Amino acid sequence: MNKLLLALLSCTLIFACEKEKFVVPNDLTDVKTIVGSRNQNDLGQYIAEVGDHLAFADLSQGAISHEWIIEGGNALLGNDFKAEDTTYSQYILPGQLSTQDPTAYVLFQTAGLQRVRLRNVFDRQVSFTATGTTAVREGNNWVVDTTYLVNVFGDLRPAFKVLKDGEEILSVSEDDEPDQANAANWTAVTLEVGQDLEFVDLTTAGAPTGRQWTLTGGAPATSSDSTATISYPSLGEHVGGTLRVIREGADVPAANAEKWIPIRVTVIPSSQPFVFTGELSERTDDVLSFRVSGEAKTFTGEEANFTVQVKNGEANFNQAIAVQKARVNAQDPTFIELVLAEPIYTSDTIKVSYGGGAIGSVDGRILNAFGPEPVVFAEGANVLTDDALRFEAGPDAYFFQQPQWSISTEQAASGAASAKFFVDDPSSSPGNMRIQTVPDAVPMVFPAGDYALSIKVYIPSGTDIVKMNTNLGKPFQAIVWDLTSVSERDEWVSLTQNMTLEANDNTQGSKFVIGIRRADITSSSATLFLDDISFVQRELRP
Repeated sequence: MNKLLLALLSCTLIFACEKEKFVVPNDLTDVKTIVGSRNQNDLGQYIAEVGDHLAFADLSQGAISHEWIIEGGNALLGNDFKAEDTTYSQYILPGQLSTQDPTAYVLFQTAGLQRVRLRNVFDRQVSFTATGTTAVREGNNWVVDTTYLVNVFGDLRPAFKVLKDGEEILSVSEDDEPDQANAANWTAVTLEVGQDLEFVDLTTAGAPTGRQWTLTGGAPATSSDSTATISYPSLGEHVGGTLRVIREGADVPAANAEKWIPIRVTVIPSSQPFVFTGELSERTDDVLSFRVSGEAKTFTGEEANFTVQVKNGEANFNQAIAVQKARVNAQDPTFIELVLAEPIYTSDTIKVSYGGGAIGSVDGRILNAFGPEPVVFAEGANVLTDDALRFEAGPDAYFFQQPQWSISTEQAASGAASAKFFVDDPSSSPGNMRIQTVPDAVPMVFPAGDYALSIKVYIPSGTDIVKMNTNLGKPFQAIVWDLTSVSERDEWVSLTQNMTLEANDNTQGSKFVIGIRRADITSSSATLFLDDISFVQRELRP
């Protein structure tokens, strides 16, 4: 690759235009270097790819000798190389792993963590200001020996395997290159409608950070999972697919590579019943959707065979809502949709039953009766958008009224952190132990309305706490969480309650306070983790 990347503009000009004229002054005693690179990661390692060349410039002053030393598997380039060239083999200094030139041009040819050493010898004590390194005495001289780490990334080379019923039917290594022109000879497998294959990403070469599977005839047709379970709902032959592996992020050079999946899937009629398989939800406003175990054929006249029972205790509502239209989803025929004749609300409890009828699959099966099955509404938007109430904002977003609270990475329901409560001896602890958000750092802004309030708690074995008190401040509203209902230990548990909240706009310094009282701890010591606080506005049935 044609890369010459330098840390300082002035040195870029010297390196790019007048490399042979570069002279290090020697009238002062100091140690300084410049390394050309795109960036460094959090560990201070420089980032490069196989085929990159980086410049290492020794600007040390007063050294009586200096030497750049590289590891085997890489190469030094002569000062006559041209950065605009696309290959550099003609400039490699054969067998040479060190140079006493002020500037070392290193061609990285090996992936992994590579080391470049600079050894400077002085006739007096010196310090390396960039790293704080101090020279070590050797005989009558002083030596500064510094190692630069370069994380070199190789080419991405996809590798994977395919399983059927847990048995491997196809393996493609990083060295294999399947050819689409040879598709007639690809691995053949026969599945019944709705059966699945497991695609497992085995790629390690090039340090990928993600992947994208694309499977012809598959459901889902794409997946980013490391192990993707793909079913095949359509009759006929489905040839191949691709695995594209991806490398992206702040500390890695971006790249991607794609490889054919050499497989031919023939789908035959299923010997299994045609049944409801789940995912019953509100897909769009007042349209329910559920998945079945194969592709459904277009049908009509099935509306009366469905019962949609809706209950809402707050609105004193309990009745069946008619299905206005039952149909196959146009984009994915493994889903059936029910268009309702009346509106539904997220505060409703809804169950769906099917009494049986003439809904059929493309391979000639008839859908079995099912239900009642509950409708799951998609989780609404959390009005608490700040990371602070997911405890990812760091300790400056909180005021710890008592030291029993802290921000911890020991446990997390999501992200990397949670709020931790710990008391070793409750009898000697304060009466009320609290943590609160800092109003200026954590905006508590949401409109008045009815909300589903949710938290996640992790209570280790041996801890017993009756309740946890929380409240909003300005305007004050108390929110109490009953922990006696949490029988689970050593796992995250979600708690939800519905409340009507006043508007919060942060102008009055609104805050969120969390507290545990000494009197509510019934164990000899107590530990609790808290995470993922959310306020989701509810749809109330009028």
